Amino acid sequence: MSTVLFVGGTLVLTTALMYLTAVTAAVLQRGPLPFNPLLHPLENAFRLLLLGVCLLLVGVSGLPLEQFGLVSFSFRRDVATAVLVGLGIAWSLNAVSRLILPEAPSGFYSKNALQSVRPRSPQELVGVCLVAVPAALLEEVLFRGIWVGGFSAWLPPLLLIAVSAALFGVMHLAQGTWGVIATGLMGALLGAMFVWTGSLWFVLGVHWTINANQFVVAYLWPSFFGLNQ
Repeated sequence: MSTVLFVGGTLVLTTALMYLTAVTAAVLQRGPLPFNPLLHPLENAFRLLLLGVCLLLVGVSGLPLEQFGLVSFSFRRDVATAVLVGLGIAWSLNAVSRLILPEAPSGFYSKNALQSVRPRSPQELVGVCLVAVPAALLEEVLFRGIWVGGFSAWLPPLLLIAVSAALFGVMHLAQGTWGVIATGLMGALLGAMFVWTGSLWFVLGVHWTINANQFVVAYLWPSFFGLNQ
């Protein structure tokens, strides 16, 4: 029974998130929002609710916590190394984006999503970096902890890395085709690092660093992403 609840609940939750992603993408296609959605109280409350559902699924699975990467925290691995790896991935993606996007066809990448979440003040920059922690934690618990770690009790890790990366990419549909491709590749890297280290905290540190780097760059140098000041 616990396996049915775990697998069924994960599939229902993932399907619901895919639907919400499609709705968000449709809204952002109309233009940037007049407020930063990452800082909206309801957005953050809903995110925490979903995180709670993920942790509930972990609990009902009957699997050991180590299966989900919930291992002892190591500052050297999960902070120092994770930050360096995250910065490397972030700037590698930025370099590729700078080469591809100027020659890409219209609509290949949507700037509306990034324009909406771009911090407009130092206070907003601090705020979005803080709320990026539970946002990244939700995605890591679901896509790496549950999909890769939990489901590896029954399926090969390489297959799960590929499937979770594809789902992770689709979750960023609002960013356009390039957003789906780039985050899909990032999801594959995070999945591989999760299997390699066995630590959810490590991939959380990498994920947060990538997001925080993009927020800082978007705030300080919006023209880097072709955004308005």
